[in-house]
Amino acid sequence: MPASTFTLRKIFLLFLFITVSMAPALWSQINPIPSEESDTSETSLVVIDFADTTRSIRNSTGEEILFLIGNVELHQDSLFMYCDSTRKENNNLHAKGNVILQQWDSTVVFADTLVYIGNEKDATLTGNVILENGTQRLYTQALQYNLERKVAQYFSRAWITNDTTTLTSIRGTYLVDSDEIFFRDSVYIESPDFELYADTLKYHSETELVTFLGPTIINLQDGAKVYCESGHYNLKEERGVFIQNAQYVQDDREVTGDSITYNAAAEEVIVQGNGILNEKGRTARGDRMIYDLGAELLTIIGDGFVQDSNRVIEAESLVYDIKNDQFTTQSRTTINDDPQFMEADTVDFDNDTGMGLASGNIIWSDTSSDYTIFTERALYSDSSSFLKAFQNRPVLL
Repeated sequence: MPASTFTLRKIFLLFLFITVSMAPALWSQINPIPSEESDTSETSLVVIDFADTTRSIRNSTGEEILFLIGNVELHQDSLFMYCDSTRKENNNLHAKGNVILQQWDSTVVFADTLVYIGNEKDATLTGNVILENGTQRLYTQALQYNLERKVAQYFSRAWITNDTTTLTSIRGTYLVDSDEIFFRDSVYIESPDFELYADTLKYHSETELVTFLGPTIINLQDGAKVYCESGHYNLKEERGVFIQNAQYVQDDREVTGDSITYNAAAEEVIVQGNGILNEKGRTARGDRMIYDLGAELLTIIGDGFVQDSNRVIEAESLVYDIKNDQFTTQSRTTINDDPQFMEADTVDFDNDTGMGLASGNIIWSDTSSDYTIFTERALYSDSSSFLKAFQNRPVLL
């Protein structure tokens, strides 16, 4: 047999042997079989990536303690840690100087010192702590942060900044994954448009929605004040719903109701359920009240009632011009201006002239003179017993 043929045969047999011997390994990579004894605990270890200087000692039980000094870099799963120096014992760290914790989801924490329990992924950070999550920043001096559950807690005063708004409280819980922060104890929010004082509230940083969880006072930019014990306020839209003992106060005017909706852009306050407006010399009530702040118009829908020093007006719905003391009704109306009393389908009244125009099935009576007039239209004065009845032959009894 020629030498070249023998050599080729040896190469072929060697290739066949290698292929057969590696087949089980190759097959296991294509179709891996999970092992019941596989150990995944290594993924939870704090791994040292770099340090300028490393030295170690052993404690009384023989366990190794590492001291890492200078430009220290470590990681645990998707968490990366940086500091000037740290002591590493088992899976725990005690780090000092320019501490940084960074997770892949863009959450970053800065602090002066860190005590980290690796198996629990619990971090205690102290000194100039800053937690950044997107555009959200939390500032405090001490923070307890579980990086597994993404829950941060502080027990001394902290500040949250978001664009032009600042929120602060003495205690709080930050649920990083859901973008929710629970503020407790001496809560204060400051923005260009309002100030807020509360005992407890929840803030959703993405939607900028504040949910009231206790007594709350809001000082609005126009000088009005709001009090409530429940409800919510959207910082972006400047729109809030206030419930549970809700009150809106502006100058000597106070509005109460089951719920009060405030819309800064529309300059509107809407009261739903048992609405009452009180001001000097005047009271208004209704099932639903819409208060136009700019025009000072009060629209009452459902069981409308207005009382001033001269008269009582009742109608299912009416519009009251507070600034000019004028009102218009579009439903059956009664006006009690003792000793005059009138009922009509609609009424327009102008306080400047002291004159009103009534229309539809009018009944006007004067108890002092003991007579009654029935007519379809009438011009009347609230300062005297003057009534001019016309259209469809008025009847005097």
